[in-house]
Amino acid sequence: MQRFLSFKLRLSTIQYCSLIFGALLFLIPFTTQAATKATAVDIATCKKWFPPPFKQQFAGGFTISIRSSYKFVTVVNINNPAEKRYYLLKSKRGLKKHPELLPQACLKLNSILVPVKRVVAHSTTHLATIEQLGEGRSVKGFSNLALITSSSLLDAVSKKQLVDVLFPPNPERVITLNPDLVMVYIARSAQMEGVAALERQHLPVVVNQDYREQSALARAEWIKFVAVFYDKEDLAQQIFKQIVDRYQALVIKARGAASRSRPVVLLGSNRHGVWSAPGLNSDLVQMVRDAGGRYLFSDIATKGKEHRVSLRHEQVLSRLAAVNFWFPHNGWKTEQDLWSEDRRYQRMDGLKSVAIYNNNRQLNSQGGNNYWEMAVMRPDLLLMDLIRMIHPAILPDHKLHWYHPLKLAR
Repeated sequence: MQRFLSFKLRLSTIQYCSLIFGALLFLIPFTTQAATKATAVDIATCKKWFPPPFKQQFAGGFTISIRSSYKFVTVVNINNPAEKRYYLLKSKRGLKKHPELLPQACLKLNSILVPVKRVVAHSTTHLATIEQLGEGRSVKGFSNLALITSSSLLDAVSKKQLVDVLFPPNPERVITLNPDLVMVYIARSAQMEGVAALERQHLPVVVNQDYREQSALARAEWIKFVAVFYDKEDLAQQIFKQIVDRYQALVIKARGAASRSRPVVLLGSNRHGVWSAPGLNSDLVQMVRDAGGRYLFSDIATKGKEHRVSLRHEQVLSRLAAVNFWFPHNGWKTEQDLWSEDRRYQRMDGLKSVAIYNNNRQLNSQGGNNYWEMAVMRPDLLLMDLIRMIHPAILPDHKLHWYHPLKLAR
C-alpha cells in the first residue's frame, strides 16, 4: 500500500547554494532524516524557537508548530514514542511576505519547500487524503498502480501523467519524476532498506504513519499532516471537523438502537485451520461497537492494534449460534467463493442464519479495492455502511458504499 523515499545534500552543494543565493535561505535543498546533521541539542533549540504545537483531537503520531512562514513537523512512532522524525517546512508564499531568519540549529533539520507540486506517494491512504484536499493532480508517481481505484487518478494513469515507481520503489524511476515530496510509510523493518535506498539518492522523503493510529478518527486526522505540505491547513481542519461531526452524530443514533439490541458480529476467517481476527483495539472492532454491534470475541480478544485473535476452527463453531453478522474482509465475491474455499464452512449449520457481507463492493479492473483507499480515511461514511448492515432501520435509505451481501440471513 505504500513506499518510501528521502532527501539530502552534500555540504559542498549547500555551501555552493549559499554563495549563489546568499540570504535566500529558504532555497537550501531538502535533507533526509538519515542525512541530517542536526543533533539532539539542535532539535531542541529549533523546537524552542517555535510556539507549542497544535494539539490533535485524536491522532497521536504527529505534531505541527507554525511560526510565520515556517512549520516544525514531528512524526512519532506510536508504538515506540522515542522514535521520532523531524521536518522543517518553509512556505514559498509566506517567505516572500514575511522573511524571517531561522536559528542555525533549524537549518540542520530536514527541509522542504511548500506548497509541493510534484508528489510520489506510497500508500492508497495517502492518495485519499491528497484527493480530499483537491491536489490529486500533484501525484506523479505511485507504488503499484493496480491498487488505484480513484477515477481521476486512473485517468492520469491512462494519460501517462501518473506512473508506477514499483514496490519496493525503484530509486531511478522516482528520480526521473523530480518530486519535491515523496510520502512513504514503514510497516516492517525490511521496508527500512527501501527508504534508505531512496535517501541515498537524495530524494525528499517524509514518513506518514497514519496506519499506526488506533482509531478510525485518529487515522483520518492525518489529513492535517498531509495538508501542511500543500499550505492547506484551514481546508483540512474544515474537512476533518465535518467527518468528526457526522461520525459522532451517527454514533448517537446507533447508541439508541444498541440500548435495545446489540447484534453479534463475527470478523475474520479461517486459514489453514486457524481463525484469525482483529484484537479489541482494532479500529474495525471499535467501529462495530460504535455502529451498535457486539464483537463475538470481545471477551477473549487481546488488547493492542498489533494483536490478533487466533482460534481453532472448532472454537468458532461453538460460538456460531450467537452470531448475526459476519464480515470476513477477504477476497470472496459470491457465496460460492465461501463454500468452495473450505469445506468445513459447509458443515457449519449455524451459518444459515448469519448475514454475510464483504468489503469489496468497489474493485477496479485489476482487483484494487477502494475500501483500502477511501473507506479507511472516511470513517463517517464507513460507519454509515456498518450501521446500515447492523441496524438497517436507522439508515433505511443508505446505499452501501463498500460492503455487499454474500449471503443474507435465512
